[in-house]
Amino acid sequence: MIQIIRKIPGIKWLYTLFWHSFARHLQRVRYSQPVVENVNGVPLRVLPQVMPPKLFRTGAYLASILTPELIPSGSQILDMGTGTGIVSIFTASRASRVVAVDINPEAVRCTQINVTRHLLEDKIDVRHGDLFESVGAETFDRIIFNPPFLKGTPSTPFEQALYGGDTIERFCSEAKQYLKENGEILLLLSTLAEVEQILTIARKKGFSIDLLSEKHYINESLMLYRFRP
Repeated sequence: MIQIIRKIPGIKWLYTLFWHSFARHLQRVRYSQPVVENVNGVPLRVLPQVMPPKLFRTGAYLASILTPELIPSGSQILDMGTGTGIVSIFTASRASRVVAVDINPEAVRCTQINVTRHLLEDKIDVRHGDLFESVGAETFDRIIFNPPFLKGTPSTPFEQALYGGDTIERFCSEAKQYLKENGEILLLLSTLAEVEQILTIARKKGFSIDLLSEKHYINESLMLYRFRP
């Protein structure tokens, strides 16, 4: 039934428009002040202008599927577009070190608050920057990215987590040099995005791609992909 609904002409556009409007409304009403969200029993402070992990489900879903098989013990992790720091916090118990990066200064501040709250300052290094600009020459076993995969131009820091412009293409162009030998990228996408276009970009940049996990909702599916050089 869900698949039939999704094939209705124009339904993807309508769903996307609805979720954009819904997110903006919630950001103005519910998230105009700091709140705390609990994800799998882990409390996370969410500041205004930072994407909540449960709002579009992506952050909470990604954190829930980062199993020991995907994050081997002792891994060095780059959490790209960290937001509230949810991925960093959920992987810190298995990683030897995590670098958390975000272009949004409020997201950097939010992540630092959550890292401090969970006593993970010695494990998680939080940095401000656009993609890899604050990473230097470091390399990682895993780069985990919940990207802004919708088409459009952000008008607020909050919307930088939604509308990516050329972000994914730039990411795919630069990411290889930041992977250790046998390193992998774990990238989350939604069927609200232009998935095949994004995967084509990644293949043209020399990545092989595997679908690792998929979860269906009435308006979209979320998919976790593994990119290997």
